[in-house]
Amino acid sequence: MNGSGQIHHFLYGEDACWYTLNFKGWGNNKVICSYHHPPYIFDDFVRDKRIVRKLDGIIVTSNYSVPYYQLLIGDPRKVFMVPLGIDTDFYHPADASQKERVCIFCGFYLRDFEMMKNVMRIVGEKEHILAFNRQKV
Repeated sequence: MNGSGQIHHFLYGEDACWYTLNFKGWGNNKVICSYHHPPYIFDDFVRDKRIVRKLDGIIVTSNYSVPYYQLLIGDPRKVFMVPLGIDTDFYHPADASQKERVCIFCGFYLRDFEMMKNVMRIVGEKEHILAFNRQKV
């Protein structure tokens, strides 16, 4: 490997992008970074945004973030959205006839636990109403 014409991907651009200058323009290498933080807190992690314009590409994890990062990098064609999520065709309850509801909630960082609590309450109330109406029929 001669170190020329390679793509260097930094998985956490928020703190790893400072190393990009070591690779950029060196042997025609390209540098891309993934940014996981939403725009409303990006400023807390990357104070000097000039480095973002030096990137050859940015990967974001939601459509919501695309316009913000397009403005930062200065070229909309350099921002790519790759969604985070779960493959529900592969990961699903073992028995499709299962009557009990199952909720999977992963992670803790930037999660809205109050919203999750409200969703669980609303779904539980609707289930109770559905069960009650089925008994009446």
